[in-house]
Amino acid sequence: MKKAVLYARVSSDVQKKERTIESQITELKSQIKEGGAVLVKEYVDDGYSGARLDRPALEELRRFVKTPLFDSIYFLNTDRIARDVTYQIIIISEILKQRKQLIINGRDYVENPENKFTLTVFGAVAELEKAKIIERFTRGKQHKLRQGCIPTQGSRMYGYDYIRKTQTSPGTLVLNEREAVVVQKIFQMYAGGNTGLSRISRHLEERNAPRKTGAKPWHTQMVKNILKNQAYVGIKYFNTQHEVRQYANPLFGTGPTKRKVIMRPREEWIGIQVPAIVSKELFDKVQARLQWNSRHYRNPKRVQLLSSLIECGRCGRSCFGYQRRYKYKRSMKPAAVGFKRAYMCSGKHEFPMHFARAGMARCPNPEIASQLLEERVFAIIGETMTDPFKLRARLEYASREERTVERQIEAQLKAIDTRIQQRGAEKKRILDLYAVGDLDRDAYARRSLRCDHQISQAKAQRDELVKRIPILNDPHLIDVSVRQYVESVRARLESATDFDTKRQFLVDHVIKVVYGNDRVALYGSVAVNLGPGETPGQRGDTSKIGFCIEGTLSRKPRVGNRIPRCAAQLRIDNPATCVPLIQ
Repeated sequence: MKKAVLYARVSSDVQKKERTIESQITELKSQIKEGGAVLVKEYVDDGYSGARLDRPALEELRRFVKTPLFDSIYFLNTDRIARDVTYQIIIISEILKQRKQLIINGRDYVENPENKFTLTVFGAVAELEKAKIIERFTRGKQHKLRQGCIPTQGSRMYGYDYIRKTQTSPGTLVLNEREAVVVQKIFQMYAGGNTGLSRISRHLEERNAPRKTGAKPWHTQMVKNILKNQAYVGIKYFNTQHEVRQYANPLFGTGPTKRKVIMRPREEWIGIQVPAIVSKELFDKVQARLQWNSRHYRNPKRVQLLSSLIECGRCGRSCFGYQRRYKYKRSMKPAAVGFKRAYMCSGKHEFPMHFARAGMARCPNPEIASQLLEERVFAIIGETMTDPFKLRARLEYASREERTVERQIEAQLKAIDTRIQQRGAEKKRILDLYAVGDLDRDAYARRSLRCDHQISQAKAQRDELVKRIPILNDPHLIDVSVRQYVESVRARLESATDFDTKRQFLVDHVIKVVYGNDRVALYGSVAVNLGPGETPGQRGDTSKIGFCIEGTLSRKPRVGNRIPRCAAQLRIDNPATCVPLIQ
C-alpha cells in the first residue's frame, strides 16, 4: 500500500468562510482511504496565512519530501497550498521533482498544460479574493471613524472612560475627572524643566495616584507615553500607521518573515474630537523638552557579549549590561578616567526610581563586572561543552534529582493542556463579544489570531515534549548527538576571535546565563535526530535535550557581614580596549 501524508491549513481571518482544521483533516482522511493508501503523518498549520511560505508544517513537509517517508501528498484545495500563484508553483514543482504523487481535491495532479492553467487561474482568484476582503474591511473601518465612532480595540486610555456604542449612539470617550487631574499634574511637572520621569513616578506613587489597573508602581515608560499622547490636546487620531510584512521568498533570496510598522502620511490620519485635558501650549512645551532630551542623550545603548542572555539568580528578572565613564580617585593622582563595564539586575536598577511604599522590592543580587562574568562563562564552555563525557553528565535525563525527568515532562504536558483550554475559552469569549456587537471585526480578527497562534505554539511545545520521552531511553542516540554537538562547539569556539564572532557563538549555543550568590549557571540544549538523516540537527525530525552547567565566581573573601567593593563588582578598563559603541 502507498504511504500518504496530508496537509491542512486554516487562517483565523473571520472574513474567510472556510472549513476548520478538523473538517479538512476528516475530508482528507476519507480521500486517502478511498484511494487505498495508508496515512503515515499529518502536517497542520493552524493560524498561518497562505500568503507566506515560512509555515512550520509546510517547511517540515518540504524537508521530508526528499525522503522515502511517504509516496503521495493530499491537499484539500490549491489555496491550502498557498495564496500566491508563484508560491504554489514552487511547492508543486518541488513535490513533482521528487516523483511524489500529488492529490488536490481528490484528483491526481499530473504535470500538463491543462493543470498548470487551472492552477494559475485558481491562484489568481485566491489572490483577488484576499485583496478585496482587505480593501472592504479597511474601507468600512475608515467610514465608521469618519462618522465619529471610536473603537475600543481592547485598550483603555488613561484620563478617559469609554462609553460603549448602542443602537442609537456610537462609542465615545468621556472625561475621568480623577485621572484627568493626574494627567495635568504630569504635564505641569515635566514642563517645569527641573523634574525628570523618575521623580514624577515617585511623586505619583507617594500620593497614591490612581491607575487603570489599580497597581501602585508608576513606571517611567508609562509617564513618557502619557506625555507623548496627542489625544490630551482634544483630538484622538486613528489610521496613523500600518503594518508592512515581507514574507519569505526563495525567488528573491529573502529570509524569514519580517514585520514592520510605519507611519502613514499626515493627510491620511482621521481625527476625532475628545474632551481636552491640557492646552496646546503646554503640550508643545513638553514635546520640545522630550525632543531636546532625545537629541542630547549621552549614554547610548551598548551591546556586550552576554547582553539579552543573563538572568538574575535571586529574583529571576533579566539583567542588562551597561558601560559608563568612571573616575578612580583613591590611589591615583591625578584621578584616572576609564570605563566601568558591568551587568546589573533590572529589578535592582528600577528600585531607586520608585517610592518606598509602592510595592517594589530591591533585588539583593549585586552587579558584576563584565569581564569577570564573561571570562567565567567562556571557561565553563571550554571545560565542559567541549568534553562529551562531562557534557552528557549534565543532560536533563542524567540528573540525580528525586523527581525523574519523565514526571517533569508529565507535569509540563498537564500545564500545556491547561493553557490550551484557557486560550480556547478566551477565543469563545471573544466570539461572544463580536456576536453582540461589543467588538469590531478587525479587533476580533486580531485577537482571535493571537489566541490561535498561542494555541499553535502550545501544541508545538506539547508535541516536542512527547517526542522527548523515547529519547531518554536511547543512550546510543544521545551519545551520537552529544559528540556531534561537541565537535560543532569546538570548531566555532576556535574561530571566535573577535567581539562579533564571540557574540554570535554565545547567541547560537547559550539559552541563558544565571548568576547570583557567587555562582553562575549556563543553560543550553543538544539537538537529537529522531528521523532519517545524516547528523543530529540536519535532516529528519529533531528534538532537544537541555543541559545546565554550574560554576562558581571567584571573589575576595567577605569581611564580617560586609561584602567589599572588589574586582567582581567594579573594573576600570582602558578606553582604547573597551567595547566599541553600537550605532
